[in-house]
Amino acid sequence: MQIENRPDRIHHIISVIVIIIGIWILYRPTLYNAFVYDDPETITKNPYIKDLNHIPSYFSPAFAQAWSVHPRQQQYYRPIPLISFALNYRLAGLNPAMYHLTNIFFHITVTLLLFALILKTHQAMRPGGNKKGTHIGLAALFAALLFALHPIQTESVTYIVSRSVVICAIFILVGLWGHLISLEQTGRRRFYWRCFAVTSFTLALMSKETAIIFPLLLLSMVWSHARSNDLPHPLRTVILQSLPFFLILAVYLVMRVIFIGQAKMATIGNKALLYFLTASKALFIYLKLLFIPISQNVDHHLPIADSPADPTGLIAAVGAVALFVFVIRSSLKTPGFASFWFSWFFLAIMPNLVLPTSEAISEHSAYLPSMGIFTFVAWGFVIITQNFGPWGNAGNKWCWLAA
Repeated sequence: MQIENRPDRIHHIISVIVIIIGIWILYRPTLYNAFVYDDPETITKNPYIKDLNHIPSYFSPAFAQAWSVHPRQQQYYRPIPLISFALNYRLAGLNPAMYHLTNIFFHITVTLLLFALILKTHQAMRPGGNKKGTHIGLAALFAALLFALHPIQTESVTYIVSRSVVICAIFILVGLWGHLISLEQTGRRRFYWRCFAVTSFTLALMSKETAIIFPLLLLSMVWSHARSNDLPHPLRTVILQSLPFFLILAVYLVMRVIFIGQAKMATIGNKALLYFLTASKALFIYLKLLFIPISQNVDHHLPIADSPADPTGLIAAVGAVALFVFVIRSSLKTPGFASFWFSWFFLAIMPNLVLPTSEAISEHSAYLPSMGIFTFVAWGFVIITQNFGPWGNAGNKWCWLAA
């Protein structure tokens, strides 16, 4: 393990201060916002957050009405965000400023964890440019600021109920970071860190359903680490380290099927193809918003395709499949820091493509996936500006693609 020198520590402390100040300046005005959209059904009208004695009932999957008084919202299992709402209510009643302040705090936490994970994955995966110095501290700061201040995060931070996305991201980042730490340990310490990662994943699942992508992100991370460090038997390593997380995911999905009910699952199955065509269109809308954040909307009008022959849906689906094939092939062929973060977006957005929901597109769904795009772009941009002129060098193709 590399020892961090004093200049690096100073730079990292400055980066943390810059991140906190930037987020606070941008989102401080939201403290004057009111409850909007689903906030009343989940917070102001919800009797279950107004008494801390109800907290144990949050963890019962059968107790669906705890999340919202609206019948259509009573299919979620999110006890961790409910606890945060209950604590907010205990401290400030129905003063929305406290709820918004908590959302800002969680967003700062996510951004700092992203900054730390970028540094950690770079150290663990030792990309080719590491020997010459890739200014990873600057790239991590650039990526964190892109993520924290980008307009597409507005819904996730300012819409109080969307806090579930942010809390889920906290546990996913913490879990991945903990698993990376375990790779440096032996014996009991490794076991404890693995348990820490498993616990983080479990808490992420209790925060929002999109946590189901954690095993895929971990699989990609372990594969990139094993291959970039020339570890023996990388495939076996990936399978053994990912297996506990896939087992937990299987238990969670079985529980979801049982408590959602067979009728609803059958309805979802009948619409799966039409939803995939529609969600494929949403994929390219997300990409457009990440690079050109205009025409944002809390309620994008993207109706579900009414026919499997929908031309725009078919074109989008072919494009989406082609992108996923490219990402998987590239990650398998040239694993490492760059390919891990490049694949992050496509792995994290996958549930939105294959799991039908009431909305084919919602901007808060890009919160976690956007980390991969921003990290990849920032890393490539910093390398190119600091080491200009890598034409013809196949090892730098990821840098140019990022820029």
